[in-house]
Amino acid sequence: MRGLLYKHIDGHPDQVLSDLTRVISEHTRRDRAARYKIGITSKPERRHKHKWYSRYHEMIVVYRSDRRDHVESLERYFIDYFWEEKSLANERAGGAGRKGPPPYFLYIVVRQPNQTWLAIRRFFARLFG
Repeated sequence: MRGLLYKHIDGHPDQVLSDLTRVISEHTRRDRAARYKIGITSKPERRHKHKWYSRYHEMIVVYRSDRRDHVESLERYFIDYFWEEKSLANERAGGAGRKGPPPYFLYIVVRQPNQTWLAIRRFFARLFG
């Protein structure tokens, strides 16, 4: 499956931070994401089709704003927040993409784990857990 999903939340970053944390955490759990990246775009469909389609299974748009500084601050926050996770593929926060016109979107791209390895992991967890 190579999908583009819109689950975006609108609002001031301070007001939506806990909801965004929940949505991002839901999609980046270990059983749902082998690798993921957090990014910004002004054209989600184009970004999905030309940049991430072949390397990731899903692109989930999680936030929308007409203010680029709001989206950039959330991107930095979440990359810092998830920095210690081995499945986070970001090398740095922000500034990698071109600046287009508003609205701006915060997204995550997710590569799903190999289902065979997940089954093996679950088996051994039950056996030795």
